[in-house]
Amino acid sequence: MKKLSILLKGIVVGFVSCAIPGVSASTFAIILGVYYTMIESISMILKNFKKSMGFLVFMLLGYAIGALLAAILVSTIYDKYPLAIVIIIICFIVGSLPNMIKDLIPHIKKYRDGLFLLLSLVYLLLIAVLL
Repeated sequence: MKKLSILLKGIVVGFVSCAIPGVSASTFAIILGVYYTMIESISMILKNFKKSMGFLVFMLLGYAIGALLAAILVSTIYDKYPLAIVIIIICFIVGSLPNMIKDLIPHIKKYRDGLFLLLSLVYLLLIAVLL
């Protein structure tokens, strides 16, 4: 039962990482409670190979299944509704900008840092609009 749970969580993480732009797979791994186990399994792979691989195999298999499902779903929807998918991706990009700016503002120490941030945001918006 535990391996099935890990597999299902891996499917969700894989699906989210491919189907929803701007959302980190690590964020969903934290939400699902497998992030720290995943990091521990990776870091302890040489010391505790059997336990680490028991977790990682099911997590990676689930991730692959989820990513494949997401790719098929997004591709199918994109074939039928390309404008809707492009608009959704642009909305995810633009919607993530306020949080990114809020996180970056405390790190701006000099005038050129702020200018670089502003130019980066303009560049991102141009890519989102032109592509």
